[in-house]
Amino acid sequence: MDFEDVASSYRRFAEREIQNAPVYMDWCMAVVKSPQAQERIAELPQIERQPNPVFAAARFLSGETVSDEDSAPDA
Repeated sequence: MDFEDVASSYRRFAEREIQNAPVYMDWCMAVVKSPQAQERIAELPQIERQPNPVFAAARFLSGETVSDEDSAPDA
């Protein structure tokens, strides 16, 4: 996978999968705009390049916790 493939994959994920997660939308678009992020992601094994595992790892490493608002079921 080259950098263009990473950018395309994350753009498609943002357009098709993300509806109520503005943080993940911002992160997808940051990857699309960052050759450095694309390079790092392209170095990962294929299965680990997907947005969900990358963002889960980023969230875990950032120490960010899930707020009540993030975990509340949709009404």
